[in-house]
Amino acid sequence: MKHKILILLFLIFGLNTALFGENLDKKLSQKFQSTEILEKNCEKNESKSCEILAQIYIDQNITDKADFYIQKSCDLNSEYYCDKLIAKFLRNQDYDKAFIYAKKNYDLGEPTASHVLAKLYYNGFGVEKNVNLAMDYFKKSCNNNISQSCSILGNIYQNGSDDILKDENLSMKYFQKSCINGIYDDCVWSAQLYNLSKDYQKAVELVNIGCENKNFFSCAYLGIYYKKGLGVKQDNQKAKELFEIACNGGFNKACETLKKDYK
Repeated sequence: MKHKILILLFLIFGLNTALFGENLDKKLSQKFQSTEILEKNCEKNESKSCEILAQIYIDQNITDKADFYIQKSCDLNSEYYCDKLIAKFLRNQDYDKAFIYAKKNYDLGEPTASHVLAKLYYNGFGVEKNVNLAMDYFKKSCNNNISQSCSILGNIYQNGSDDILKDENLSMKYFQKSCINGIYDDCVWSAQLYNLSKDYQKAVELVNIGCENKNFFSCAYLGIYYKKGLGVKQDNQKAKELFEIACNGGFNKACETLKKDYK
């Protein structure tokens, strides 16, 4: 009886294994056939097929095929894959090609392309240096809420240069926008400029944004406002708590303040 059960189990197991193998072969075959269909469709310039193939080969880490279909997708006006091409050319310092595809993406309406063009024009990479044109692109990019462009504009106007006059009001404006859009160090730089006009309430509002988003530089600055009673009611306990948050977050100057003023 035991032998019959063993034979039966063996037969069932063997049958299941065969079925599993057959199903696996079918799946692999279907996958291969679907890839073939996508490739044929891509050859006919069906952009969605090219984009799917690009992602398939990116996921499989098949670099040569991924590169081919990324390029093809971009040629068929995929902003997403043009952006990937631009990133590759920038990594490889192939600025001529980076400029060509950034301009293409800009013409397609991709919002981050203006930031890339601005940096290329500002530094004269892949194109003749043109600071005025770079500034135009930075401003367009900042208006599209690309925070890096806002931050760069803040720095340019804060320091000035041979080509651009120093302008604290514009610097404050752009740092404030980059703070609101996620570059939280700029909350402090903007607050410092509001300090010059003694608008401490606005300064506090900005560093509070940074601190709430775990920017410990901002927390330390917020502590200073509470310690001195600038823009807020003076509160030494609140100031200490903010310095502790900043210190625990790795902002060493806050640790020094705690040792010096809150022993």
